[in-house]
Amino acid sequence: MSIRVAIGLLLIGLPFATFAQATIKQKEERALNLLWSLPEVKQLIEEQKDTCCHVTIMTKQTPDKSFRYFWLGVGVLDNFMFHTIYNFYVNPSNYAILYYSTPYDTLIPLQYWRKHKDKY
Repeated sequence: MSIRVAIGLLLIGLPFATFAQATIKQKEERALNLLWSLPEVKQLIEEQKDTCCHVTIMTKQTPDKSFRYFWLGVGVLDNFMFHTIYNFYVNPSNYAILYYSTPYDTLIPLQYWRKHKDKY
């Protein structure tokens, strides 16, 4: 491959990479907004409103070639650390929300988890 071809391919790839990165950020923002609107998150905010802690959502992992979801932790941030209350996976292709049960290492559809929270 000649230097000209390599430089041309590099220049073509740069705008695409920038566009793909912007798309991931936009999808992440949408996934975060979906979680902020969940009743469970709103209830957690209500429970914490008179405390020194703040409810926040932390992006734990973003989609890549080996992982296809946004892994978002909903939790409470105090003066020292983030305490995860809920782990959710959001599929960026259809924005389906799944609850991640850490003790069982399994993904559970949101509607099923809501009916059976006591099990997880």
